[in-house]
Amino acid sequence: MKEINIIGQNEKVTPTLRRKVLLLSGSMILFGMIIGLMFGFWLDEDVVDILSERRLKGSYQFINPLLECDSSLGEKNIKLRNMEYLIKTYIDQVVRSGKVDTVAVYFRDLNNGPWMGINEDDEFAGASLLKLPLAMAVYKKSESNIGLLGTMVAYKEDKNSNNTQTFDLDMKLKLGKKYTLEELIERMLVNSDNEAKLLVEKFITGAEVANFFEELGIHSSVDNNYDISVREYGAFFRILYNSSYLSRENSEKILRILSKVSYSSGLKKWLPEGTVLSHKFGEKLIDGSGQLHDCGMVYRERPPYLICVMTRGSKVKEMEKVIAEISKKVKPSD
Repeated sequence: MKEINIIGQNEKVTPTLRRKVLLLSGSMILFGMIIGLMFGFWLDEDVVDILSERRLKGSYQFINPLLECDSSLGEKNIKLRNMEYLIKTYIDQVVRSGKVDTVAVYFRDLNNGPWMGINEDDEFAGASLLKLPLAMAVYKKSESNIGLLGTMVAYKEDKNSNNTQTFDLDMKLKLGKKYTLEELIERMLVNSDNEAKLLVEKFITGAEVANFFEELGIHSSVDNNYDISVREYGAFFRILYNSSYLSRENSEKILRILSKVSYSSGLKKWLPEGTVLSHKFGEKLIDGSGQLHDCGMVYRERPPYLICVMTRGSKVKEMEKVIAEISKKVKPSD
């Protein structure tokens, strides 16, 4: 039988040598795959950077579409640690003085991802804050149901409603007047209108809302009365800012609506004039015990940041002061 010389002109292909060749070939293939994966990873990172740069130069004001991800392993810088210390010291003082019972804070710099939290996993009543995820769930549904947001709805007074909210007359829904679903969502978010919320809820099932929470990996559900933490609630704003769940247009639209919220006694109170704040506030008062929350995106000349403050106490005015003071102490890095 003729010998095949593929290694060298005078070297025979013995069984032992063949095994060596196969092992060497396998190693080279594996090495090539690893290099390919690494190159692909680097390429993906470059693509993300390029896309990010293009998006920043786009026409969007409220979003910066990137995949939502948690870079919680990032090291806190000295400035962030100092800010955390100042806020925690302040919280300890107001709790000891009896002005409030509990305070939770979540902050995230959306420029490079560093964050800090104080009691960030403690749960509070979602209250009116939950109108935001409801709006997001309906907008998501509209992306596969063209025309849904334009559906007209006539307002009819619900005699079983226990809505005790007080608004200026021009802010209330007019009996018999027709509104589009999108208009109702805006009223629900901007005015925190419970009557508008009841009409919006007719367009989505409880199962669809529960699925929305599940898809986003947020455990809050009807089983726990939708209790939620500042860290979990902050995820809604990050998802909108990064446009990682809704379309860019719908993410931008919701954040623009939230920038119209007129409530200014919480996060907004001490912000510099002209600063844009896209936020949602919520309160719950039962038998002398209450909760007040304010969470949102603060837009400024430098990259925006996310701040969420939840409080528990008996005096709304004191809780408002605490939220405003914490917002005042936030000094993100440039």
